[in-house]
Amino acid sequence: MRDARGAPSAAATLPVTITGQPLACSAAGVLAITDTAAPSLEGVDPQQGDGSDDLQFVWIGEPAGAQEKLVFTMKVAALASVPSGYRWVSYFTAADGTLYYVSMSTNDGPTPAFTYGIHGYDPAAGASTFQQLGTLDAASNYSADGTITLVLDKAAPGLVAPLHSGDVLTEISASVRVSTADDPSGTAGAGAGLTVDGAGAPNPYVVIGNVACDRIFGGGFE
Repeated sequence: MRDARGAPSAAATLPVTITGQPLACSAAGVLAITDTAAPSLEGVDPQQGDGSDDLQFVWIGEPAGAQEKLVFTMKVAALASVPSGYRWVSYFTAADGTLYYVSMSTNDGPTPAFTYGIHGYDPAAGASTFQQLGTLDAASNYSADGTITLVLDKAAPGLVAPLHSGDVLTEISASVRVSTADDPSGTAGAGAGLTVDGAGAPNPYVVIGNVACDRIFGGGFE
């Protein structure tokens, strides 16, 4: 706004109140992937038939008060029983170009393990690789209704660079797969397996920052 002489008017400086809430602050966050199709096999692969391998949705969020965490919420049809030798995994490419994974797996034993690392591909073996960098936050868990919560610290050990507000995460995808154990050594070939069900997201996710959510909600894990 300008006054009668063309100079900026004092009225041009006004406080602006933004209503609503960023989706990333909401439970369960931004809906990144929807997979309404029935599980599809990649090669000859045992389907469980109990819903544990039927991927339905993936959300990404940064709940208020979560102390710089990025939360992936995967949903399969059911997890009343957790089959052994499986991996429930979400992937994303960070701003620096590194392709990471976060997962719940039963490859290392009957108790599900929650891990994160770098996902790759070994062309010689024709197989995916899962180079484990560490263990996800202790808040990671699963429930019988098929909800899997994977909580990654934005500055977790081993990340090429911490995840910051404004970073754009691309190549977001998820799968349920028959898979071998994670590989802390980085040797090619570990983690190779067959995908039972999977889906990808056409849109990126922009990191908003848990601090922004705190300003809206005043703290508390949504």
